[in-house]
Order: sequence, then structure tokens, then C-alpha cells
Amino acid sequence: MATYNETEIVRLVSDIYTTLIRLGHLEDEEVAWAPPEGHTLDLSGLDDNARIDLRVISLMERFPYMKLSDYKPLVLAMRPVNYLDHHDLALSRDIDKVTYWEYPTHRLDMGNALPTELLLL
Repeated sequence: MATYNETEIVRLVSDIYTTLIRLGHLEDEEVAWAPPEGHTLDLSGLDDNARIDLRVISLMERFPYMKLSDYKPLVLAMRPVNYLDHHDLALSRDIDKVTYWEYPTHRLDMGNALPTELLLL
């Protein structure tokens, strides 16, 4: 069994964005790359039952994101989750919704994602 390697996971996700830039699907300025200290997340919009493992929070702080005004689908009808946006972060913790971004935050079940689950698209 492979061991957990956060640096490798961040590199692989970053490689996806770099590849999309090289292919011309994204411009470099459309991507918010994590600074060395990581992005600052706003966890204030999460319910008490939205348990998130500290390793998952660390990944979210280190991942690159598409800037909010530049959302484009990366895969047909799928856009990346931007954990820098408190609403996107809250929506990502209710993984049982088919069209989760259409639900108001106050109707979410933020406790149905396992603490170690991380929704990417």
C-alpha cells in the first residue's frame, strides 16, 4: 500500500493545471497558485458537523485554484471546487447532492462527507 504523500498529491493536481495552461485551455493568470505559506481558508461558513481532517485542510491550502471570475469547466459540465470561496467550501462538504451548487448553504448536510474526503470537481 502506498503511503500518504501530500507533496506528491499537490504536485499532481498542480500538474493538471499546468497541462491545461500548456494546452491553451487556461491562461496562467486565471490560476491562483498557492503562496509558499498556503492559501488562507475561511472555515467560518461550515456547520459544526462538517468535520474535515487536518490533512485535507492542508491540501486545500496548497492546491491551485481557478480565480472566481474565470470559472470554466475542466471536464464536461464539471468545474473545479474553489475552497478559497466560503460558499464553494460549504457546498463541497455535502457530497450527496447531484447538483450541489444549486442548493442554498442553509439546506446542506455538511456532515455526510467523511473527514478525509475531498471533492475536486
